[in-house]
Amino acid sequence: MVAGEEPTWKEARLHDYVNYTFITLAAATCAGLLWRLGSMVSRYQRRTKSVHTQTTTGTFSAVTSSFKKHLLYAPVSRSRKARDITIGPGASINFGTLPTRLEALFIATYLIINIVFIFVDIDYTAEKGVYLYAIRNRAGAVLTANLTLPELSCAYAKGQDTQLITKFTTQELYIWSLVAGCPMILMVFLAWSPIRRQFYDTFLQVHRILAIVSVIGIWRHINSDGYYEIKIVIAVISIWIAERVVRVLRLLYKGPYGNTSNTLDSYSSVVLFAGGVGITHQIPYVQHLAGIGSAGVTKRVLLVWAIRSPSHATWAADWLNEALARPGARDVLRVQIFVSNPEFEGQGGRMVLPGLADNEAVQVLAGRPSPDMILDAELAERKAGCMAVSVCGPGSLSDDVRLAVRERQHAGRIDYIEASFSW
Repeated sequence: MVAGEEPTWKEARLHDYVNYTFITLAAATCAGLLWRLGSMVSRYQRRTKSVHTQTTTGTFSAVTSSFKKHLLYAPVSRSRKARDITIGPGASINFGTLPTRLEALFIATYLIINIVFIFVDIDYTAEKGVYLYAIRNRAGAVLTANLTLPELSCAYAKGQDTQLITKFTTQELYIWSLVAGCPMILMVFLAWSPIRRQFYDTFLQVHRILAIVSVIGIWRHINSDGYYEIKIVIAVISIWIAERVVRVLRLLYKGPYGNTSNTLDSYSSVVLFAGGVGITHQIPYVQHLAGIGSAGVTKRVLLVWAIRSPSHATWAADWLNEALARPGARDVLRVQIFVSNPEFEGQGGRMVLPGLADNEAVQVLAGRPSPDMILDAELAERKAGCMAVSVCGPGSLSDDVRLAVRERQHAGRIDYIEASFSW
């Protein structure tokens, strides 16, 4: 299209579907932001109302509970979510984990929408080469628009929709399209879970280099004839640079810290499950809630920690001793430590945990924790309000806790928070 001229019908329709893609992305982003904003408002209301009335409150909605049970917390399979899918000798090949039903629904819907945007409104009565050419152009435009969504940033730049180009320019377009497309294909294969997990540091650096090469290729390919989609690439690069600059500045100003957006202090009851080194995720919650004590909204905090050997208690002994020694901790905090090694079966409370001070709030048990029994006991003791259940540990523990929370959604408002050490 020559500068200053109105776009042709074909060009306008092509741009329409790029705009439709942006609208879809914006709608998905707004839905996510609204959900997060609603969660923040709900936490704030629970906290302020409970503090002012000195009682723990919480609203129960059968619709919300059903949504969480069957979509938000439910994996694609019945119970398997966090456990890795592995094959081969000694489970050496890892394919990662499964999504939740809501995540799978979102991914499927988004893919279907993109496929529809690519293939609808094409004149299939024309010659095969003509409508294939149109599909190629539409696919390039729509997929370039998807660069604005990092999770779906596999874009392939579109071809030229005009015959007023020289042979050299055509060759240059194809060359830069290969420069843009080949790194994207390599990124897809290198991001395969078995490769990514075995060579993560190498994968990360190679992934960044390939992404930069691909963006350069897209830039040169689209900019060869002044496509308006170059604005999309400029926006993507600007957002990418700005996000990393802000991240570095925030780190320099505030220092490193974990995710503190939800401190769990708006819930009347909190149950924290940890498996092995997963205790590192739960300790900040324990210290925060123990520091508030009975003066806060949270009246019951139970930490359940599963370890293989009593000696593993030294990993977090100092932090636990500090939390248990706080003045308000004795009123709200209890700790159950399960030693799962069969060698210690039957010893229970007779086991000595190195580094951990003697405290009546700490209970040492042999075997593996049963999320069903633990949650039933906590629900029986809970008088009112909402409950938060958090887990960080092996996939099998996370899946057991997730299933237990889902099956008890009818008992009141129970929110589930899962953390894991994986990528």
